[in-house]
Amino acid sequence: MHFVKSEALLEALDVHKTWINLIESYCYPKRINAFCEFQLGKRDLYPKVGGALYQQAHEENEGGSYNRLFKFDDTVAITGAHLDAFHWLMHLADGTISNFEISKKSKLDISVVNEAIAAMYQKDLLELK
Repeated sequence: MHFVKSEALLEALDVHKTWINLIESYCYPKRINAFCEFQLGKRDLYPKVGGALYQQAHEENEGGSYNRLFKFDDTVAITGAHLDAFHWLMHLADGTISNFEISKKSKLDISVVNEAIAAMYQKDLLELK
């Protein structure tokens, strides 16, 4: 028992919990309304600022728009990566493409795609299969 350290066991447990959570998150998101582009702003999923969203000269985008944090109220805080995930989901969430495939096509981290799916699901924009 002197060969295994408790830190290594805890790290292995965290890795396994992450894998299990990813496996359990596997889904096929489907848009509720397939015939129009969602108005994300009125659902507090898109900033109400104008052209400063992706401009590199804007001081809040110095670290890249993917790292920029947008807070709309006390419950919603998303990043620029989530905004991109919303756009990918609006175009790919037809119920036949999994969240993992969307992540791969968009080159966005699966955790960002899953968080975007959860946010859109809460706003009744997606259903999960």
